[in-house]
Amino acid sequence: MKSKHTLPNVVTEPWKQDAASDPSTRRTTGNLDSWSVNATFWDKVVGEGNDMYQELVLPVVEELAEITPGSGECMIDLATGNGIVARKMRACMGDAGGGRVFSSDGCKELLDLARERERMALTLEGQEVGKLQPPGIEYIELDLMDEGKMDEFAEEYAGAFDVITLIMAILELPSLEPLARLLPRILKPGTGRFIAVNLHPAFSKPAAHRVIEVLENPNTGQQETRHWIKSSAYLSIPPCSSQGIRDQPAAQTLFHRPLQDVFMPFFATGKLTLDGFKELAFQHEPDRAQIQSYHNFPQFPMLIAFRLRVINT
Repeated sequence: MKSKHTLPNVVTEPWKQDAASDPSTRRTTGNLDSWSVNATFWDKVVGEGNDMYQELVLPVVEELAEITPGSGECMIDLATGNGIVARKMRACMGDAGGGRVFSSDGCKELLDLARERERMALTLEGQEVGKLQPPGIEYIELDLMDEGKMDEFAEEYAGAFDVITLIMAILELPSLEPLARLLPRILKPGTGRFIAVNLHPAFSKPAAHRVIEVLENPNTGQQETRHWIKSSAYLSIPPCSSQGIRDQPAAQTLFHRPLQDVFMPFFATGKLTLDGFKELAFQHEPDRAQIQSYHNFPQFPMLIAFRLRVINT
């Protein structure tokens, strides 16, 4: 008998199972509750960054953020998870210049894990959080769908941030409009930049599925595999349940958007412009032990990364 936490990788139209559950309003009662359940599991599996973070996410964040060590810049990582990117940002800043790094998430359990990972890392280095110069990472509980809290945050930190990052979270937000309205208010005029990384909407779930074909080469008699991406829908896909990591305790709801719908909320503000865009795929040796791994799909980018800036007026 299956555990009550055993869930399929993707279940389309899960909201139809519960008429009272509208995916457009699944905020604290949806993905944040899932993350509260998944937090410890996710932290143990991902740790300081799995191959996706180490080979794709962190290098492109560092590239697009254009952080100058010792510049004294102010940065925040939204939807920080266990703080992998925030810790990377602080390391890029260096120990001089008086900059600040913030780490925010709507899930208290993840923020607690982020604090603990920072403490453990500093202990290994023989340092203490309270004695750091510049100060250690500052943690803020912030739900990116709670417009009241976001408005308070924007008033307190108006024009404060040189760099804002959002990693692997766009797919989990029922709406991007609150975030799009927030960014011009808290980015520093002229120099502020927002960097987002997320699953590629055309080549990753829920729009695309990996296909592996096993065949025998008629010339050599040896068995070979071919890898394909299959997609039957792209422009309009309803919200669906998904596992970010196989066997995680609770599913998350994904809100698919084609590229035009990813960018339109930000452009619609009339205050943000796109000045950096990358499609990221693994480019190293294939992973023969796991034929379903994205390492075996080097022609299909797993992720997109983009940078927005405030338009000078």
